[in-house]
Amino acid sequence: MASVKPYQFEPDCSNERDSNNFTENNDFEINVDNRSGKLNWCKCGQCVIMTTDQESVCCQESEKVKQVSGIAGCVTHNVLFNKLVLDKDVLNISRHKMILKSKKKQKKKILCKIETQNKVWRYLAYKQFISWINACTTIGKGNRIVIPSCVIYKIRQTYPEENGVYVGFRPNDKLPT
Repeated sequence: MASVKPYQFEPDCSNERDSNNFTENNDFEINVDNRSGKLNWCKCGQCVIMTTDQESVCCQESEKVKQVSGIAGCVTHNVLFNKLVLDKDVLNISRHKMILKSKKKQKKKILCKIETQNKVWRYLAYKQFISWINACTTIGKGNRIVIPSCVIYKIRQTYPEENGVYVGFRPNDKLPT
């Protein structure tokens, strides 16, 4: 009788193009100079004016985002976006996984609060979006990926800050305090 062998049902990369996806980053390779304060760069029709040039990016400027947005145009109109990125039940599962995985006491303390604040939900939604879009890519610790303006707007709309003041893109991976 044959024994069960682990990992025999795991997908493998069938060609070189697929295997390269595991090492590349999803940084937007576009010129973002002089974009802040304007919307002429938005291609999906859902972006909002951002405070910095670096954050002024449309979902349609990333090949990986365009692949998941499909015919919807804007990634925020994709049914999976609402389920994977905005749904509190899905974010709660993600939160529990982060709690179990994290070695930082401060991060665990913030994530373990029973009354989770909207800034934590936003943090989880941003992380969830990045994971969804880069499903076959190793991002690596410390590598930052700019999230499209339309995605940021939709997440902020769903989990607003009481005072309306948001942190914006940070150069390193820190949990909101």
